[in-house]
Amino acid sequence: MLTWTKRISTAILTALMFVSFISFGVSASSVDVSAKFTAPAGVTLSYRSLIKKKWEKKTKSQGQTSGTTGKSKKLEAIKIWIKSDTEGGIEYRTRARKKAWGAYKTGGQVSGGKGQRLERIEIKLTGELAEKYDIYYRVHLNFKNGWLDWAKNGETAGNADYAYYIEAIQIILTEKDAGTPGELYGMKSPRNTAYFTAQSVRDAMTAKAQGYSSSTGWLVLTDTSKFFTAVFSGSQGNWKLERLIYCSVGKKSSKTKKGKYSIKKKKKYFYYGKYRCKWASKYKGAYYYHSVLYNKSGKKVLDGRLGKAVSHGCIRMESGDAKYIYKNVPKKSTVVVY
Repeated sequence: MLTWTKRISTAILTALMFVSFISFGVSASSVDVSAKFTAPAGVTLSYRSLIKKKWEKKTKSQGQTSGTTGKSKKLEAIKIWIKSDTEGGIEYRTRARKKAWGAYKTGGQVSGGKGQRLERIEIKLTGELAEKYDIYYRVHLNFKNGWLDWAKNGETAGNADYAYYIEAIQIILTEKDAGTPGELYGMKSPRNTAYFTAQSVRDAMTAKAQGYSSSTGWLVLTDTSKFFTAVFSGSQGNWKLERLIYCSVGKKSSKTKKGKYSIKKKKKYFYYGKYRCKWASKYKGAYYYHSVLYNKSGKKVLDGRLGKAVSHGCIRMESGDAKYIYKNVPKKSTVVVY
């Protein structure tokens, strides 16, 4: 009798532990967010993104991730709206690569557009909503450790000057002064900034350019340690930055040659093994400014890495940037690589 009692007790205890484990697992995986960041009563925040020319099927809300991570799918547009009896609303605007800030949108209007590459976003509340609540948002960019830190109430989230684009976004509404959401749903922000730019690089390259002359009114500088190429127009001591370009340079075994050169020859494209290199501007020997690497037909990018030492010595950049140099910087223009 004692043996059967022990067996029954053991079975009941095991069952309870199993149920407890299951319940805990469901709770931990489905909701990993502090109660203070649940949606405020009477307010509904919703948003949806356009990805590769298609709108997401499901509307996201209160901190859920809109978009994808690690799939190289760009956010092209977004619409955000709030339902509440409280007076006020939500305003937001985006900036796509090589475009100006768009106008502020409200109440579910589309910011951005098909084929664009969103790099920056700003979101803010208005009216009584702004007095009662805070709006937090963070973006995931297409690079390692891609979640940036949280921006708040109209601050800029994203990046400038680099070739990164927004892949995903989280937006959350909180009670006023409730504090930053932190690791929402277990997702960390390895970077401690919501927005970063190469302004210091821009300023340093502009200052350096003033000491050089060029016979054409155009000057090109490349900083191989920072992975930026700068294109200037003007004259010595009066150079104006026209374009700052994020690029890749030669790897350790085939370093990019440093020195002062000039643009010598141009090709719309050339082949290197299985690759097509577009919009090539030669400045020394076999060294060119050209696009990232495409397949033979030129329709598919095979190696789009930027901000790295990966080339065979040439300076790679996005096709549009390489085309800008090809079209605008004439032969005999001074080139400085350092």
